[in-house]
This record gives sequence, structure tokens and C-alpha cells, in this order.
Amino acid sequence: PSAHTAVVTALTLSVFFAEGPSPLTIVTAVFSGLVVRDAMGFRRAASEQAQVLNRLITRDRIHHRHLKEFLGHTPSQVIAGAVLGALVTVWVHVA
Repeated sequence: PSAHTAVVTALTLSVFFAEGPSPLTIVTAVFSGLVVRDAMGFRRAASEQAQVLNRLITRDRIHHRHLKEFLGHTPSQVIAGAVLGALVTVWVHVA
């Protein structure tokens, strides 16, 4: 699971439990959305580009170090992180 998503989900839910539906909750929700978007979207696109570039480097026998190909998370990893963060937060606040 995505640790980034788990942490920001836990943050947003913790603020919601403490403050209710407040401006601070909205700010943390927007922040969480940006972190999740980065984890799944932008980094995933960079990962795909690295894979293509590495294939070109290998094919053309260019002597260059390979780029790191695993940068982002799959949607299932992000969902698992969100569920994990939510479960831990609810468990901590209920217990």
C-alpha cells in the first residue's frame, strides 16, 4: 500500500474527528488530494517515461546508467493505503 496515501488519509480523518467539518478539514483534504495525485499520477507518468528511455538506451547500446523505473503507485496501492490509513485512524479514535 501507499504509505503517503495512508498518512494523509489518517491526517485528514484525524482533523475531521477533532474539528468536524471546518476550514482546516478542507485544507487537509485538499492537501491529501494533491499528495495522492502525485503518488499515483505524476510519479506514475515519470515511471513510464523511464521505462521507455531505458529501452532506448538498451536498444541503441548507449553506455548510460538506467533510470529508476518504479516511481509511482498503482491505483490499487493507493486505495489500499487510503483504507489502511482510515482503519488505523478510526481504531485510534474509537479505542
